[in-house]
Amino acid sequence: MRVPRSLLLVVACWLLTTVFVSCGSRQAVFNRRITGTCEGACNRYVACKGTDSTKLVNACVAECQEMFSGEEGLKAFESLPRCEDVISFVEGDKGRAPGTTP
Repeated sequence: MRVPRSLLLVVACWLLTTVFVSCGSRQAVFNRRITGTCEGACNRYVACKGTDSTKLVNACVAECQEMFSGEEGLKAFESLPRCEDVISFVEGDKGRAPGTTP
């Protein structure tokens, strides 16, 4: 029995879509604009934290500007698909949010 190409194409598209969505990449691609700026990176972090704290954004931007100068690294950070990875990158092993003392 020969399977029609159109059916194979539909199944392949469905499979890729399922994998894409289940890996969390859907949010990374469709819901965010990648800026390559500290403001964009910090907005991503604050969104992952589930807050809209201006104080946290300002502290994050200040620390970011001290640590990063390249657009490419910030774009890579903004592209992280999982919030757990975003938060872990910013807060490190100690879980220290920007603007807090160690």
